[in-house]
Amino acid sequence: MFPIFVVLFAIAQVPEPVPFSGEAPTVIEQPNFSPGNACKKRSLQAINEACDEILMWGYNFTDRDYADALVAAHKRIRRVEVILDSRANKTNKNSVAKFLQGGGVTTWLDSRHKIAHSKTIVVDGQLVIVGSFNWSNAARSNLEHQVALHFEQLAAPFRDNFEQHKNHAERY
Repeated sequence: MFPIFVVLFAIAQVPEPVPFSGEAPTVIEQPNFSPGNACKKRSLQAINEACDEILMWGYNFTDRDYADALVAAHKRIRRVEVILDSRANKTNKNSVAKFLQGGGVTTWLDSRHKIAHSKTIVVDGQLVIVGSFNWSNAARSNLEHQVALHFEQLAAPFRDNFEQHKNHAERY
């Protein structure tokens, strides 16, 4: 059993939530779950419908369908950039990082952290898709989830976070 001071110390370390000011999200979509195709279908839809910008974080990125969609998006919109975990994508022969870079998608490898484990897409500064779902071939058979939120005030800190991590990542 934990001594009470350990529990109190742990509670004291939890920061207070910072409320958003202004409007509530425009749309909070029904969450998607896997096993199954719902998470992948929604993510690809967002990539394919993007009009200006896609910022994407990934840990294990092996699914060629996402890579194809990002390369196609790169040809029609202003900005497509991806930050990937360095270790998971430099040595994995199934990683699509080289394909992305070769297709013109600006690809960054983040090695500053033990694991760059984010799985997030920000589309057009408005839509945030976030969850546990990896951009991998195995993800559809794993127990995963994701939610899509249409909310500019939520997208802004994610965009800032992307720039922060891009600044210490290395270009693939």
